[in-house]
Amino acid sequence: AGRIRDLTASIAEGADRETRRSAITKLLTASGIGFELQEAGEPGRSLTNIVATVRGETSKTILLGAHYDRVAQGNGVLDNGASCAVLLNLLESLKARPAALTVRVVFFDLEESGLIGSRAYFARGGNEPKPAYAVNLDIFGYGDSFFVASPNPGGTLTTKFQQAAGETNLAVRVSQPAQYPSSDHISMIQAGIETLGVALIDGAEVDSVFGMSPGGQTRGAPPRVLTIIHTARDTMEILRPADVAKGAAALDRVVRTLN
Repeated sequence: AGRIRDLTASIAEGADRETRRSAITKLLTASGIGFELQEAGEPGRSLTNIVATVRGETSKTILLGAHYDRVAQGNGVLDNGASCAVLLNLLESLKARPAALTVRVVFFDLEESGLIGSRAYFARGGNEPKPAYAVNLDIFGYGDSFFVASPNPGGTLTTKFQQAAGETNLAVRVSQPAQYPSSDHISMIQAGIETLGVALIDGAEVDSVFGMSPGGQTRGAPPRVLTIIHTARDTMEILRPADVAKGAAALDRVVRTLN
């Protein structure tokens, strides 16, 4: 929990994409984890995704993603510095003890501008084989429940995730992607990969999200999470490191039990 808090704080200090990207690359370098910067862009706008890979016992790959950009309000802790910290922590664990699968982590740029970074990543092509699985973390800073978007609730990835969550005493609430906020998991699904979008919030908030109308209206008070993200409240005071550490442990179990 302490390590995840420190990693999150290092990222949250960055007031813009460039400084947050620099924080992540410095943390990767300090941990001895190799990475590459993949640059792309469109007229008038450039982006940089950060890609780090830890080889496993096989070439079969799981892709894990989280966006590192933020909105102007707050410090982007819940959205989405803590998710990046969880993936950095996982990479450190995998470097010390690799999994059966090769693990590729992508820190996506420009998610807040319309999933531009993840769309650019999958548009690259190249010679890399398509990952067997993909998991995207967004809004992963506190809570007792995983809020999971899965187009295939009976699939291997969802089943393994539910098992791992149960072993760490975290509830799992599975929804179709249409019931889950838009994030880079959409790009993963469109790339034809078995995918989960994963958030970690309180179970009561998931109920409130399910109660929202298709237009985003609520019958009562909005879910707490929606009063935090994209506001000045999204700071380190929101983070619950012990909750995030439990969620990170479940993710580690998922990666290590897939083969």
